Amino acid sequence: MHRQLLIKLCAIMLIRNSWLRTQMEEKLQVLVGVVVPPGKEFALPAFRQATRSLLGDGFTVKKPGMPIEQQRKIMVDEAVKRKMGLLLLDCDIIPPENVLDLLRVKAAIVGGAYLGWQDMGQAKIAPCAYAEADKGIAFIPVDYLIKGQVLPVAAVGFGCAYLSLEVMKKIPYPSGVNEDVEFCRLAREKGFVVGVHSGVKCVRKTPNGDLSWPVARAGLRFTTDV
Repeated sequence: MHRQLLIKLCAIMLIRNSWLRTQMEEKLQVLVGVVVPPGKEFALPAFRQATRSLLGDGFTVKKPGMPIEQQRKIMVDEAVKRKMGLLLLDCDIIPPENVLDLLRVKAAIVGGAYLGWQDMGQAKIAPCAYAEADKGIAFIPVDYLIKGQVLPVAAVGFGCAYLSLEVMKKIPYPSGVNEDVEFCRLAREKGFVVGVHSGVKCVRKTPNGDLSWPVARAGLRFTTDV
């Protein structure tokens, strides 16, 4: 039971250095894929601890080092094969207890709110969710994501994101750097809606400490004070 939602664990499938677990919430089926980005293995103990009540603790990491986009493509292909939506979680992005709220949003792609070191000409700590800009995409200021709400955006990072079956069937998963942002771009070109749920706030594990909420405005020195 997770926040009074019954979850029936139906099957477990191990794929190289990630694991997939099938869940059923009422009539909605979703495949959960945990990605282990190269160099982020240090976050696995914290991830296991934080997600035990939702995911259990019976998964094994095998053949670490596979590029992140390859891991995600394997999971997308498996979700399409099983005719299910896909909840993607990177092991260094610790999801909150309400992560399943992503499944309730009426969007083809919806991401949780988490932070990263972004660099579009100026390095800064900013959300991994992006707005449209004249030359592509732009940062969304932290201020817009403090409240718990769903916002339409140009793209989200897939460190914590739900992808509907419909969008995965229509859009071939791309390769290369920032393939998640590219997938969002291709989806929007086909008329799909992309959103970020700022009420699903994640903690990002780093070797130098956590990036968590609340935070200072984007571009300022990281702090735990608003």
